[in-house]
Amino acid sequence: MHIRQILAAVLFTALSIRASAAAAQTSDALAFRRGQWGTEFTVSSGFTAVGVLRFNSPTRALFINVSGLITHQTSSNTVAYPSGDTRRVDVRLGSRSYRALEPRVYRMVTLGLIANYTFSRLEHGTSRVTDEVFGGGVFGEIGATWLVTPHLGLGAKAEATLGYGHRRDGHALTLEVGTVRLAGQVYF
Repeated sequence: MHIRQILAAVLFTALSIRASAAAAQTSDALAFRRGQWGTEFTVSSGFTAVGVLRFNSPTRALFINVSGLITHQTSSNTVAYPSGDTRRVDVRLGSRSYRALEPRVYRMVTLGLIANYTFSRLEHGTSRVTDEVFGGGVFGEIGATWLVTPHLGLGAKAEATLGYGHRRDGHALTLEVGTVRLAGQVYF
């Protein structure tokens, strides 16, 4: 009989702790609300982006993002060192889910579609080559954000994309894995 009382006390304590943790997680999971808006700014080795979030529920949001990249390289000796520039624009549309990991710390997972356009020009000696690529594909991101305040989040995310591009002289299939971006969010 004594063992049954000890087991009952241990079971009651374990269930109480689990219920307390679930209640705390549930209240923290409601940091966002249906109809709430947010913006996200990301930076990664010269590739910057700005996005908009529209929450469908406390844990899911529609994600729209535009990013761009401009590079320019000049050389006085184009025979030995080519000159050129590249311009790229990506537009992303996806669904993002949030899950509370700790109070004010959330895991983010985003899946969606991507469309892009790239124009590049390269001068090497007396030759000049231009290339235009129209593409699309799918992307996935996983990351985490820390809510510094209820309206400001800081975090990072890793990304993978699978894309298809069409150019005048053919087609290209690309796979990019492991791009890491620093992210800041403003929720209102």
